[in-house]
Amino acid sequence: ASATTAPQPPAIPHPDDPPPITAVRVDADTVRFEWPAGVTEAMVVIRADAAPEHPADPAAVASKITNTRYQIDDGFPIPANVPRPCHVAVASCRRNPQGRLDVASSFGPSARAHAPATDTGR
Repeated sequence: ASATTAPQPPAIPHPDDPPPITAVRVDADTVRFEWPAGVTEAMVVIRADAAPEHPADPAAVASKITNTRYQIDDGFPIPANVPRPCHVAVASCRRNPQGRLDVASSFGPSARAHAPATDTGR
């Protein structure tokens, strides 16, 4: 297996997906991004070995965050047990009329970032 990953094909969003998360970046141990209007929850998807393929990638660790928790923490803190370096992608979510969480079918064009290794040995 090659150490490099093949380029990801452009994902075509589902017509009923919520607007995509944008401007994803990693500052130290915190994932930061821009929330589109009307989106109050997001799914942060992290993989150590490759970029997450889609929001439900079975090889990734996924965590939901609300916009309120994001504001309190000033971003999404990368869990200490996640190996670094790692690949991060963020998908928008919304609640359907039954109260169930619907996660976007794909990541937006600026919804991916790379978290480098840290100086703390992570």
